[in-house]
Amino acid sequence: FVVNQWWAAICGAKRMTRKYFGLMQDNGYRPDLNSYDAQALAESFDPDDHKLDAEGNPMGPWGGLPRPTICITRLTGDVQNKIFSLLADNYGADLYTMENTVARTAPLNWYELAADRWEEMYDTDRIDLAVEELKELIRWLEMKTGRLFDINKLQRVMDLVNEQEGYYKKIRDLIASCHPVPVTVVDTINAVMQAQWQRGTRWAADHARGLYQEIQAGNWAEETEIEKLYELRMLIEGLAIDTYFATMGASNCVNVEGHLPKDRNRMIKWLDEVIGSVDETELRRYRENLRHL
Repeated sequence: FVVNQWWAAICGAKRMTRKYFGLMQDNGYRPDLNSYDAQALAESFDPDDHKLDAEGNPMGPWGGLPRPTICITRLTGDVQNKIFSLLADNYGADLYTMENTVARTAPLNWYELAADRWEEMYDTDRIDLAVEELKELIRWLEMKTGRLFDINKLQRVMDLVNEQEGYYKKIRDLIASCHPVPVTVVDTINAVMQAQWQRGTRWAADHARGLYQEIQAGNWAEETEIEKLYELRMLIEGLAIDTYFATMGASNCVNVEGHLPKDRNRMIKWLDEVIGSVDETELRRYRENLRHL
């Protein structure tokens, strides 16, 4: 399956956003649509989506969006129903929409309730509606695909998800109880998010446990700024995908950007020059002056 918003991020990384918004305007749509929601729809207007250029490279991101047969969305905003209706029409796919269950009034301690105290967090009638809609979705998918839903497999997956998220809660509480904190968001975000995309697997749950144990034991040490530049260099050197790479966020001490793999050598040369000429103290001073991080 493909998540609409995640596909939008891939389109952005491939520098396709401007082209796709041009296609949206060519087809009569407003130029200020939410790009995070509209990219997949925009790509459905692209006549070159699955073609190759003269050098044999795919003209659509990752060879183009796989043609969907089913479009499923929760009605999280006014645009979702319309975007997915148009997407389903353009691809000849079946459309299935669901309500988005949220609390009528969010309690101040919602973050403590959200894990397993749903009756205190949400209204009972809304939980009941969500359950019935999920049951109906299961029945609909079984008829569409000819495959039966395995409740036991779902239970195993959810047990692993709960185990993983439980370790993240322990990490949160551990960090909050320390002064100074042993790690920051900048230090841990990559370690957390890689496993989050693999929720429900044994690997992801073990990864979360290992991260918690590392922080608990005090083994987590932030790398130096120069070491971060070496890590960046290794990443650029090793990336084998065709993408636009840029370190344009405020948390990056050095700005390096270019189209991989075409600009790889130029980007690595620039990093080597920085590593060989900039003092660690100077880079660290920049980091420490980023108060918002």
